Amino acid sequence: MIWQVPDLKVDEKLSINEILQSDLDELFKVYSDEEVLKFTEEEVFPDMSYMKFFFESVRRGYDSKEYCELKIAYDNKAIGTCDFHSIDIDYNQCEIGFLLNRNHWGKGIMKKSLIRLIEYLKIELRIKTIIADIEDENTRAIKLVENLGFKNKESTLYHLT
Repeated sequence: MIWQVPDLKVDEKLSINEILQSDLDELFKVYSDEEVLKFTEEEVFPDMSYMKFFFESVRRGYDSKEYCELKIAYDNKAIGTCDFHSIDIDYNQCEIGFLLNRNHWGKGIMKKSLIRLIEYLKIELRIKTIIADIEDENTRAIKLVENLGFKNKESTLYHLT
């Protein structure tokens, strides 16, 4: 599947776009927060040096087209990430992931961001099925994706078709 790194406007203050070197300080606040990463397979970043490896991984995804990690920006400041990965062109599906700085939880930012990301995946990339893999204990994320129309299909997998 051929795609370009999207530049998505969500609303007048909120956007989803390419992660730049200049975003790493703000994104470190997300990846160094144990509470934010509690239900992920990500290790908490103990110091800024880990952001170098994170950024290299992001760039590899852009170059290989195997995955796409994007920043969620509010007033042009990186406050989280969302991504699409595990792209399966035979089944026309992919998985998504998302993280948000804890200071922005409960404000509807992730919901608006995911609505826009899903729109992009379905319209621009013609993805038919979007999957979110969410741990049972992550009730906030489960509520979010269910509000977006995802259905629990098996174990921790939620599908939107």
